[in-house]
Amino acid sequence: MKHIKFLFLFSLIALLFSCTNSSNTTAVNYYSKTGLVAPKFSNQKLNEHLKSFEPLFNDLGSAAASKDKEKSYDLSKAYSDWLLKGLDFKESLSKEEQQQLDTYLESTTKPWDEFKDQLF
Repeated sequence: MKHIKFLFLFSLIALLFSCTNSSNTTAVNYYSKTGLVAPKFSNQKLNEHLKSFEPLFNDLGSAAASKDKEKSYDLSKAYSDWLLKGLDFKESLSKEEQQQLDTYLESTTKPWDEFKDQLF
């Protein structure tokens, strides 16, 4: 009986260690490598929305690195939705901020397209 308890305990410990989130691989922050920096706007909701581009872009970078073509459609749709929602905020901005927003949104397309092209 002691041997069975020992085997059970050993198996449980082995299972716990094999399921931990720590691994030798580190996630790559593809967004930080682009040099893109979102400007700050007077509209806090817009600022929060613009922050959501980083994880979206990192998902694309991971998909491109692993050549995961399956994610292409969903990521492209998410990026289009992100752009359109960003444009919805323009009405609440000054003319100067509108121009800053246009410039930033436009600047995201080049790195996005470069990574998206790597999927094919």
